[in-house]
Amino acid sequence: MKDMAHIRLATVEDAEALLDIYRPYISMTWLTTEAEVPTPEAFRTRVADVLEKYPFVVAEVGDDLCGYAYAHRYRARPAYDWSAELSIYLDEDWSGYGLGKLLYGTVIQLLDYQHVQTVYGMIVRDNEPSAGLHLGMGFSPIATYSKVAYKRGAWLDLMLFEKDIGDHPIPPPPFLPLHKVKPEALEETLTVATKKFINELERKSARRMT
Repeated sequence: MKDMAHIRLATVEDAEALLDIYRPYISMTWLTTEAEVPTPEAFRTRVADVLEKYPFVVAEVGDDLCGYAYAHRYRARPAYDWSAELSIYLDEDWSGYGLGKLLYGTVIQLLDYQHVQTVYGMIVRDNEPSAGLHLGMGFSPIATYSKVAYKRGAWLDLMLFEKDIGDHPIPPPPFLPLHKVKPEALEETLTVATKKFINELERKSARRMT
């Protein structure tokens, strides 16, 4: 299995498999405020739009995608170029492998190369695993939006988490779309993440054998 495990950038060809991971979050939970499952075509466009400028990272074992994380612009105006919002979704069969921290951390490292200074995560307040992920990675809760969204018969509170990843120089270096980041930096980051994923798979396998 370890020879077939990878952390890599997503492609638009992954869209259908990514949507399969995302679909249960929409149709069966309150963990995303999205209420209708997008069509495969719409989701393919969504993936392509992210990849134009931002990291979209997947964990893969063999032909199966285990989870994904990506970044997108925090706000539309140019003044927000140095901020990004993160999202992450895991296949339920792959919880407990440290993928949340690994994928989130990989996206943050890539954003650092792009000169992003601050990252944000918005979660439903009662999502304790996601809150734990953010707190464990050094995010701070900075706002709660009370009853701001309605889904599946309930009003939802949302929490906003924030983490500085840069020193906020004045002026800041220009934001770099991902395709302008040095290829060797991208490759090194993904190689290190893949090694960590393989190590975790080996540890899990060793525990099952004892």
